[in-house]
Amino acid sequence: MKRVFSAIICAAFAFFPLNLYATQAVRVQVTAPRAPVMSSTNPNAYVVCRLDAGASVDIYHETADGWLAIRPPADCFSLVNASDVQLSETNSSGKIRSHEAKSWIGGYEGLVVNYESVITLKQHEHVRVQATRRMRVTPDAPLQTYIKILPPNGEFRWIHKRHVNLTINQKPVAQVNPSATESHTGMRNYQTVRSEIQPASYTT
Repeated sequence: MKRVFSAIICAAFAFFPLNLYATQAVRVQVTAPRAPVMSSTNPNAYVVCRLDAGASVDIYHETADGWLAIRPPADCFSLVNASDVQLSETNSSGKIRSHEAKSWIGGYEGLVVNYESVITLKQHEHVRVQATRRMRVTPDAPLQTYIKILPPNGEFRWIHKRHVNLTINQKPVAQVNPSATESHTGMRNYQTVRSEIQPASYTT
């Protein structure tokens, strides 16, 4: 677990102007009704789900412009091309069989034009399977079968701090050690995929 958090910290600092939220993940409450949770912090991000006031989120980082990296809420999912996954006999889990496989951040079906991918899954990595569907990840991509999976480790979702209460009832939920010296072997390869959809609305 310590190695996983160290890998997340290093990868996140490399690609986002993040400030470590103290030295721990912190649990806070959402204050806005139907607060939008976003796929990323870039202008072309899309809404992946909405949270009701009173819901709890675990914060790992805060950007200079107020975006909070959070653990993916329960309704969130990711997508992997079916050709990259070897399913188990029960189809409830799978293992990455390609050398590398993109994990695409799921969103509302029919509303997302260009899906975003920020991490690459490695060969033999295990995934939890939810469902399959035929879809395109970009308008010019071929129609293919994708597998809905639980979001893999290291794949954040984002909510703006104006939608949460950062002043009371902060509860540490996980120790994060940014100076850990353990090996980063197997650390995920973060990358940004170009997206040309119109900027999503951040208002409720």
